[in-house]
Amino acid sequence: MKQKNPVNFSERGTTLVEAMVAAGILTANDGQSVIVKLDAAILSLDRGNIGAATNQLNAAKNKVNALVNSHRLSAAKGQEINDALNAILIGL
Repeated sequence: MKQKNPVNFSERGTTLVEAMVAAGILTANDGQSVIVKLDAAILSLDRGNIGAATNQLNAAKNKVNALVNSHRLSAAKGQEINDALNAILIGL
């Protein structure tokens, strides 16, 4: 079943990352790197470009995985972000 508004889920993903930055879990630069990709996905969704949004969300997931692999983000927190990103992707 498709989500009614994937943009809302993308904005929640951004809020989650911003909260992790505010809590000191992510650095501002690392958080911004993920947020830029989420913002691009939101713009693509606003234009109805699902393919581009999917690519941008996958790029965000790749960045999160890179942060986990480099030990700049815990596996649990990385999974939390990726779960939010997967929820968005399922809704597309």
